[in-house]
Amino acid sequence: MSLRTLQKRTIECDLTIIGGGLAGVCAAITAARLGLRVVLIQDRPVLGGNSSSEIRLWALGATCYGRSHNRYSRESGVMGELFIENRYRNPEGNPVIWDTILLEWVHRESNITLLLDTAVYDVTMDSTYPNRIRSVHALSALNQNEYKVRSPLFLDSSGDGIVGYLSGAEFQMGREAAQTYQERFAPPQDDRRLLGCSIYFMSKDAGEPVRFIRPDYALDLAATDIPKFRRIRSEENGPEFWWIEYGGLMDTIHEAHSIKWELWRIVYGIWDYIKNSGQCANTENLTLEWVGLIPGKRESRRFIGDYVLTQSDITEQRRFSDAAAVGGWPIDLHPAEGVFSCENACSQEHPDGVYTIPYRCYYSKNIENLFLAGRIISASHVAFGSARVMATCAVGGQVVGAAAYLCRMASLTPRQLSGDGAESLQNLLLRENQDIHWLRGEDPVNIARTANVASSTYRKLSSFSIKSDSKYSIDDDFALMFPVTEGRLDQITFPIAAERDTCVSVSIWINDKKMNYIPNCKLWEETISIPKSESYNLVIPADLCFKEPLFVWVIVNKNEDISFFQSSDQAVGVIAKKPERPRELHHQYVGQLIWKPRKINVAFSIEPAQDCYQPGNVINGYSRPLQTPNCWSSERLKDGETEWILLRWDSPQTITQIDVICNADWDNPLETLFTRHRDRTLEEILRDVDIEIQDPDGSWRAIQRVRGNHHTMIRTCIEPEVVKAVRVTCLAANEEYPFAEIFDIRVYTAGCDVYWKKAAQIQSANGNAE
Repeated sequence: MSLRTLQKRTIECDLTIIGGGLAGVCAAITAARLGLRVVLIQDRPVLGGNSSSEIRLWALGATCYGRSHNRYSRESGVMGELFIENRYRNPEGNPVIWDTILLEWVHRESNITLLLDTAVYDVTMDSTYPNRIRSVHALSALNQNEYKVRSPLFLDSSGDGIVGYLSGAEFQMGREAAQTYQERFAPPQDDRRLLGCSIYFMSKDAGEPVRFIRPDYALDLAATDIPKFRRIRSEENGPEFWWIEYGGLMDTIHEAHSIKWELWRIVYGIWDYIKNSGQCANTENLTLEWVGLIPGKRESRRFIGDYVLTQSDITEQRRFSDAAAVGGWPIDLHPAEGVFSCENACSQEHPDGVYTIPYRCYYSKNIENLFLAGRIISASHVAFGSARVMATCAVGGQVVGAAAYLCRMASLTPRQLSGDGAESLQNLLLRENQDIHWLRGEDPVNIARTANVASSTYRKLSSFSIKSDSKYSIDDDFALMFPVTEGRLDQITFPIAAERDTCVSVSIWINDKKMNYIPNCKLWEETISIPKSESYNLVIPADLCFKEPLFVWVIVNKNEDISFFQSSDQAVGVIAKKPERPRELHHQYVGQLIWKPRKINVAFSIEPAQDCYQPGNVINGYSRPLQTPNCWSSERLKDGETEWILLRWDSPQTITQIDVICNADWDNPLETLFTRHRDRTLEEILRDVDIEIQDPDGSWRAIQRVRGNHHTMIRTCIEPEVVKAVRVTCLAANEEYPFAEIFDIRVYTAGCDVYWKKAAQIQSANGNAE
C-alpha cells in the first residue's frame, strides 16, 4: 500500500519574502510596484506581525510618540502611506481595521503572491553557488499544501530568522561584551540575556457588575513583588501593559511555548489583581474582552551583515555614504527577568536626533543572495534596542524591496549593490518617497531641479494673531521655535498680560547640529521688567544676524504672574513647547531636557518678516523640514480662489512622471492603534489639486485632477510628453489649515530602469557583475 503525500506546488518568482510583519509588507509592496514577481510567505493568518490584531502593539518609530527631540521625523514611503490611510479609515485605532488595511495594500499589488498560514521549514542551497539559497520549502496546515518557492533573491523578515538560520547565515543571540563594539551600555562579558516577550489584554465596561474567578493556573500576584515594582492601573489596556514581559533568560525561539504559558499565567494573575485585590478603582463593571494568544517577541537572533550598527552610530548620529533608512527610537533596553525584575521595566537613552542605518546592515555577510529586514538586521544588542521598533523595521523593508529590484534587474548580489551602487538605491528610495534625513535629492533624471519656479503668492512669517482673549499661563518654562532665513532678526514681540509688576528671564538659542532640535547654543539672554497690565508687549531686542537659514528658540522662564495670548494660527516650523522632564527614573536624557510640543500656539510677531516659504523650496531636494521649513506655503487660500506653483524650463523637456509632495504634518506620530484621532484627514494636506502641463505651443491642459486627496504624495505617470512648463493648481485646502503647502515637486525624464542600469554599469566597470 502506497503512502499518500501532501499536495505539492512549485512557484518561481524574482523575490521570496519570508515574514509578513511590517518589514515584509513594505518590502513586498515596494518590489511589486517596481515590477518584481514577489512571493510573501507569512506563518500567521494576518499580516502586520506585532502590530496585527493577534498581538496589538502600536507601530512606533522615529517620532517616539512625539516625546523626544525628533521633530518632523515620521516615516514616509510605504509606511507613511499606511500611517495616513489608517488615520483616514481607522481614527479609533481599531486593530482589526488595521489588519484590513495591510491586507488590502498587499492584495491590490498583482505582482504579489500571498501565502498566509504558511510556515517555512527547510531551504535548498544552490549546487553551483553553495553560499546561495535556491529555494525554500513551506507548509500550510490550513490547506495541507506543501510549497517549493524558487527565486534568485530572498528576504528573511521572519523575526526569528528561520531562513537565515537554516541556510547557515552568521548570527548572534544575546548581548555582546562592551569591548566588542566599544559600547558603554553593553555588559563586561558576552551573555545570553535577551529582551523578553509580551502578551497583552483588553478590558471593557460591561455596564453591570462582572465577577472574575481566577483560574487555578494564574499567578497569585500578591505572592510576588510585581505590584511593588510595576504600575497596575484598571484604566489601561493593550500595549499600555508593555511591561508584561517574560522570557529574556530563556531561548525565546525553542522555549516559546513555555514562555507563552507563563505569560498567560501572568496576564490572568494581573487581571485577578485588578478585579479582586481592592487596590484598583472602578473595576466592578470591567470584564476581559480579549487576551493575546501568541506572545509579541522582542528579540531572538540578529544576523551579521557587512556592517553592524552600534550604539555610537546612534548616539553620534553617524553619517554613512550608503545611508538607506532612518531610525529615532531611543536605545530601549529591558531587564531579562521581565516582570520579575526589581529594576525599572526599561532603561532608555534618547539620542540628540534621528540617525541613519547603512544599506550594509540589510543583507547577510556570508549568504550571498539573502537580504535581512525587521528586527533581525545586522545590529549589536544595544543598537537593536532602538532599531527593533516596527516603523523603523518597515522603512528597512522598503530599502530591501528597492534593493532587490536593482539587484534583480542588473543581475547583482546584495553585496555588489553596495559601494558605488548605493547612490542608485538612494535615488530610487527618494523617488519612492522614502526620505533619508540629511540626504539631499540630487537625482539627475529629476529635472525639476533645473526649472525656474514661480507661484501665485507665498507666505512670509511675520506674526501670529491673538485668538480672542484666550490666555496661556507660564506655569512652566516656555519655548517658541520658529524658522529664520539668512539675514537679520531684530526683535520678537509677545503680547502678554501681567497680574502684578514682575520680571522674567528670556533667552534666545539655536542648535549646533542643524539637523537636530535641541536648544544648546545660547545667543542672547536678559531679564526684562514687566509692569502690571492686561495688555503689554514683551519686546525682545534680539539684534541678531544669521549667515544661513535655521530654527531659533525663544525660551521664557517660568513666571506664574504672566500669561501669553493664544493664537489659532499655524505655520510649518513654528512650535510652542514646554520641557518634558523625566517622569520615571528609567528615562535618561542626553543633552538638554526634551522639549515637547504644545497643542496650542501663542501670539507673537517678529521683525523683519522672514522669507521662509518661498516657491524655490520645492526644488531644493528636501521633502520635510530640516534646518529650515523646506516648503512653499501660499498666502491664505480663500473660497473660490486658487493658488498655483509653476516650474518652467528654458527649453522644452520630455517628461514621464510628476510627483507632488504635500505637507503631511511630519511632526504628528500617527500611532496605529488605541489612539483616537480627531479628524480622518491631516488638516495640512491639500484636498483638491490639478496637475497641468504646458505644451510647446503655449496651451495648458490638465493631465490629472485630484479631489478629496488625503495622502502625502500625488503621483502622475504619463506617456512621454514634451512640455514647456508644469503647474500645480491648488483649488482647495482644508478649512482648519487654509494654506496651499507643498514640500517637493519632482519631474522625471526617465523611468525607474535608469537606476538599475546605472548600478549595472558601475559593477560592470568593476568587473564583478554576473
